[in-house]
Amino acid sequence: MTTPELEQVARQSGPWVERGARFGAISRGVIYLVVGGLALRAAMGSQGEAVGPGGVFDTIMRQPLGRPLLALLAIGLAGYAVWDLVRAAVDANRGSATVAQVLQRIGWAIGGFLSGALAVTAFRAVLDLGRPGTDEQQAKGWAATILTAPFGAWILTLTGLVIVAVGLTFFWKGWHADLDADLRATPLRPAARRWILRFGRFGMLARGTVLTLIGGFLILAVIHLDPREAHGVAGALTALARQPYGRWLLGAVAAGFMSYGLYEMMRARYSRFTVF
Repeated sequence: MTTPELEQVARQSGPWVERGARFGAISRGVIYLVVGGLALRAAMGSQGEAVGPGGVFDTIMRQPLGRPLLALLAIGLAGYAVWDLVRAAVDANRGSATVAQVLQRIGWAIGGFLSGALAVTAFRAVLDLGRPGTDEQQAKGWAATILTAPFGAWILTLTGLVIVAVGLTFFWKGWHADLDADLRATPLRPAARRWILRFGRFGMLARGTVLTLIGGFLILAVIHLDPREAHGVAGALTALARQPYGRWLLGAVAAGFMSYGLYEMMRARYSRFTVF
């Protein structure tokens, strides 16, 4: 498909893609709120433990009307995945060549695939097609598979370094990124705008912390040739809890995740979701 044809298709489907992205922001908000809430409960010494997205799906399935609720969550994640992938594809055909633009498109593509993978996991749970295992089991399983493949150690090291780089990028975005860009076209009271941006920045710092840990664990798995050292979100949160002042660290990151969940919810209401 040529560039003009691709842009024409994107323009025609744009309104539906944007609606899917808005619904997807709500789904993402729910996931971050539940992950953060369960982690905060664990930090406060209550029963339960930190979980990742897979644990969120299990938690939702156990609630009244859990299956239809999870189906809605999966649809939202799929919509967000489509939005990210369409943005990456359309922007890639505009001739943009700066490093920042290339990295942004790569980030959109990666985000689209990750949201799509979560949507598939959620749909599988809704349709009773088998449980893929916890986030920890999946992380260790993938690490073991990659380590035994040709050049597996190099691939896993590169993956860990990329995840660490993404985590550090979130640290930078938490302090410096122009999060206000998508809100400027929406009339908001100054106080409301400030709180939305505070929620977003605090949440990005928490996301950066967890991603940096996940990438570091992958690199340790390569150094020690032990896939059991690989961890997902739940493992990273648990590792925080085991450090000195671990409950405080876990509580801070949990609050950050909940903050980001609120940010996504408010993005769904006030942000622009455009393809072009």
